[in-house]
Order: sequence, then structure tokens, then C-alpha cells
Amino acid sequence: MKNKFFEIMVEGTFDPDLIRIEEVQGALRRTPMSEAWKEGVWTTYTKKLGFKPWPNDKKPSRWHFVNALANGKELVIQADPSTSYFDCLGSRFPEFEERFGKSFVAVNLSVGISVVAKNRHGENCMLVCLRSEKNDYKRGGLTIGAAGAISMKNKETPKDAALRELKEEAGIEAHEIKNLECLGVAREVNLPDGGPEFFAFTDVSVEELHLRKHDEENETLFVPLKLLTDWVCNFSYAICECSIAGFLMVGQKFAGSLWRMPIEHMLRLRREFAQDEKTYHEFEAADKVRLAKAFRELKERSK
Repeated sequence: MKNKFFEIMVEGTFDPDLIRIEEVQGALRRTPMSEAWKEGVWTTYTKKLGFKPWPNDKKPSRWHFVNALANGKELVIQADPSTSYFDCLGSRFPEFEERFGKSFVAVNLSVGISVVAKNRHGENCMLVCLRSEKNDYKRGGLTIGAAGAISMKNKETPKDAALRELKEEAGIEAHEIKNLECLGVAREVNLPDGGPEFFAFTDVSVEELHLRKHDEENETLFVPLKLLTDWVCNFSYAICECSIAGFLMVGQKFAGSLWRMPIEHMLRLRREFAQDEKTYHEFEAADKVRLAKAFRELKERSK
């Protein structure tokens, strides 16, 4: 399945312990000209964001996502281990791909994990993270669940990375998670990023989870699924696109395709309005303002 927000490359139910990263050497192409272009973007963009470049930013530290395929019960992620943060940021923008082609664009291999907990009213609620101004992507936007890159340095598996991100971003421990499974692999259309999408439940109440300590990268909140469905339909430009794909896969398990079809239809309608980059960013800015207002109002009511 592919639309103008994301592509679901593999969909199904996979054991998190049966996900394997298969190394593919040399998949990310480079030339002196492409490296010089990335250097220019890197210098300009880090200055614009107020980030201080670090020496290790140019050392291979993350996977370049190449492909994903189901092999029986096993999920195989093909990835090149040669990618740095410099590569990901320097090749991120559409102009780079237009100039050099897809094979030169570093696609960050990441994971997403959606978690459902019940609130005091017995409603199923899903974790969301309002992205801070410290992020280099979707500042002020929303991630459904927790998400982040798979670390090569620590030899993380996709499952390890998902549980680590959940602990860091929401304060949820691995032993508090139950029924963890992988629902497939998604890739964003408007950002070089993609990877496995996980789903789990926790018996810890929403009220307790809202009090948990976590890193200061994002603000967290648990949103009732019906309300979150409305957010996805109405604020879609402000939501990280792999998150939307993961949300649709989760919804398929909860309510089947009849639940999913109207959301997909709404996403198609909304995306048709933004035929160019300028209009896209205008829609994104407007959605972020409305999303932030809805987030604050729900957070206040949840106290």
C-alpha cells in the first residue's frame, strides 16, 4: 500500500525475535559531487536549527534502509551499515534526490512502537509524543507512539531499539509491556526514513503513566483511540508519516478494514490539496497550531 504520506512495504504479524537485519554493502552510492552537496546542506541546516556539529556526526552510526521482505515467519530488513547522521541530514531534501537519484539518498532505518493503556474510564488510549523544538524533523508535530533510529554501535536488534525508545520517551519498562508484536514495515514518502512498526499493551494505567519520568525530548500523552482517529484525519500534515502507517496497522487489528478505509480516504483527500512543497508546508504549519491546541486541552482535562 502506498499513498502520498507513506508506503506500507510489508504487513502482517511477526514475532519481534524473528526480525533479522541483513547487511547489504555499498547500497548507498556516493560521488565527490554528492558529498560536497551534502556538506553544504549540512553546514546551512545545522546552523539554521542551532545545532552544534560533532566530530562523530560523519562516522557511520546508523543503518541505511534498503528493503524489507517476509520470509516465512521471519521478517528480513536489508540495510547498509555505512550511514552517518551527516549522510541522513545532508541528503534529506527533495533537491538532492532530484539531482543525484534515489540510490544516493540515505534512508534512516528506524523503529516505531505503539502502546495502548486504559484510562480511569476504561477507554483504550494510545501513547503520542508532541515533538519539541530540539528535533530536526517535524518540530511541534506529533509521533504516535515512540520512535527512533536503530543503533549500530550497541548492536541493537529492532526489538531492542523499540523497547529502548519506549523507556526513554515514555518511562515504560520492558517488563511492563505485554503482547509485543511487529505489524510490518513502513516507509515515509516525504522523508528518507522507515522501518518496523511494533505494537503492545500495558496494564499500567494512563494516569500513572502520565506521572512517569522520561527524557525531555518530547511531551507525552495517552489519547483515547476515537479522538486520536480524529486527530489523524484532521491534523495529518503535522503527524510523522510512519506513525500514521503504524496507527492504521494497529487499527486493522482492533476494528478491521472497515475502520481503516475511511481514514485512508480522508488522507487521500487531504493530500491532494498539497500539490507542491510550498502548499505542503503551509498545511503542515496550520495543522501544527491546531494539533498543539488540541494536545494542551486534552492534557489539561487528563489531570
